[in-house]
Amino acid sequence: MNTIKVLIVEDDKMLSTVSGMFVQSMGHTLVAKLQSGSEAIDFCKSNTVDIILMDIHLMDNMDGIETLKELNKFTNIPVIFLTSDSNTVTISRTKIKNSYGFLQKPVDKNLLDQTIREAIDKFKNKKT
Repeated sequence: MNTIKVLIVEDDKMLSTVSGMFVQSMGHTLVAKLQSGSEAIDFCKSNTVDIILMDIHLMDNMDGIETLKELNKFTNIPVIFLTSDSNTVTISRTKIKNSYGFLQKPVDKNLLDQTIREAIDKFKNKKT
């Protein structure tokens, strides 16, 4: 089986590092760790990614949800949102095309792995 290519978009460097270590220890390929929505959009225009782990609150003028809306204009990549925000308004905003759920921070490694695999399976089944 091919490894899953994971992009992390997280503006907290420590959380990004931990998530990256989790992804690699699960046997997935970490393709990049980026800090902003604009970096993610530029990256996805020229690179292949299987799934994105995206923080909702990012360091630039776009949050993770707005970033996914922009990505949806030119690509079809599943996203799992990672957030410490439990505001129901924010969570309801994540229900858009290619959103495959969200996980509360701090993220449990086993739950992250399970969520990645389930999102990939749902995404593949949806495409066929």
